[in-house]
Amino acid sequence: MVIKVDNEVNDGTEIWKPLMDGLRDENDPLLQMSILELLEVMDRDDLIQDWKELDPIMLRMVGMDIDTEDYDQDEPMDGTTRKFKVSSLPLHPFCAGAALRILAKRNIPLDLYRHVLLSFGRKMSGEVEKIGFVDGISTYICCQRNENNASNALKAILGERELLEEWLNLRMGQSKLKVVVMNSISTVLLSNFVQEEEGQSLCMALYQSIGDINDVGAGHSTTEIIMEYVKSQLVELRLGVYELLTAVAKNDKGAHELMRYGGFFEFLCNRNLEIVKEGKELKFDLVKSIVHSKVIGLLASEVVEKLDQVIEDGPYYVKDNRHVALSD
Repeated sequence: MVIKVDNEVNDGTEIWKPLMDGLRDENDPLLQMSILELLEVMDRDDLIQDWKELDPIMLRMVGMDIDTEDYDQDEPMDGTTRKFKVSSLPLHPFCAGAALRILAKRNIPLDLYRHVLLSFGRKMSGEVEKIGFVDGISTYICCQRNENNASNALKAILGERELLEEWLNLRMGQSKLKVVVMNSISTVLLSNFVQEEEGQSLCMALYQSIGDINDVGAGHSTTEIIMEYVKSQLVELRLGVYELLTAVAKNDKGAHELMRYGGFFEFLCNRNLEIVKEGKELKFDLVKSIVHSKVIGLLASEVVEKLDQVIEDGPYYVKDNRHVALSD
């Protein structure tokens, strides 16, 4: 497909019309995937433009057909319930995950997106679709126009046990999927709306939900479950854990929660557990997040001194245990 660009055309019609036509061409899934890849890398502010014709196409790919006359993409997202005239379709075999992420960046109404996620979660079957689902949730929360909307979006997700089961589940899937889940949670925990008190409380509720979803009656806390992955032989899993724990530690309530966990302080001070360079760096970032949080004022002086020593030694410190034998 060749797109003609005319500098005298300001409304983008000559660019976007062939893109929309290509997305509608169900006989050419490779073309559809290529266009979706282009849309996915676009800035959110560009994707938020008034392309009402884009949303119905994306909705069809994620398994929903919507009455366009009943659809208003510009409606304020205040968490109220709306009724949309929708019908169920199969998920697009190749493009569903990408379409879901694009819809997330488009700021479609909250109740509609919640409905989309529930429908998508019940239909998805493969890992690619599951990754699209997981990324779709965090993208939607983090791409909101203001803190209030982001809080409302996270509240809605936390209120749907079915969505949490699919989003936060670490019990199933390969290590790649587990890392995607951890990264998705980290993205939400680090988003801008967390600066507000309500945002911090909601993010702690999200963190606690990890244990609720994955515990299965064993009585394990979220931190206990996450710390088990630190012992993994798979590097990517350990890196995912470090990033998640660092995101938690940047929340003062989260830092307090982590330091309450038995053995966490010893874990921070043990420089021999991680042998991979990137892992050492990420774990060092975790220590810095703890030291720079308000929890540091609640810790005993000897604990603070040891953590400060870890910072001073740097991420690559290795204790020299060699003994030099001296002869007379």
